[in-house]
Amino acid sequence: MTTPLELVVLDMAGTTVLDDGVVEQAFQRAAERTGVADRMPWDEALDYVRVTMGQSKIDVFTHLSGGDAEAAARATAALEGAYAEIVSEQGVSEIPGAADAIQGLKDSGLKVVRTQTSSVHAVAVAGDTVSDVESGRRAGAGFVAGVL
Repeated sequence: MTTPLELVVLDMAGTTVLDDGVVEQAFQRAAERTGVADRMPWDEALDYVRVTMGQSKIDVFTHLSGGDAEAAARATAALEGAYAEIVSEQGVSEIPGAADAIQGLKDSGLKVVRTQTSSVHAVAVAGDTVSDVESGRRAGAGFVAGVL
């Protein structure tokens, strides 16, 4: 017996919104503003950011800072501001068809944003990173999809 889906969880950057490097730029701004990645060349730090894309931002900054939890917390807070700045400066656009797909989900009765479901098996997860897919699988989501 399968549980009918109630909730669809969608990643934003790279899944429903064209990223065009905005996340990487935000990581760099946050790292530069807080000095969190000063212990390594930025190219090396950026490689780590790319490999861990989709994982917890504070975990990524904790690694970049050599384990300094306070520096990681400052950088994570700075990342949110940097991301908002870049979006404001450059704008963002949807991945073609994303808005229609989300509307289609809503029209079919699914909740695209919801804080609770009757079961994790009633959740669908879609994302563009290994971490997105792994998190859906580890959570036991009823449907998990990776997108390019």
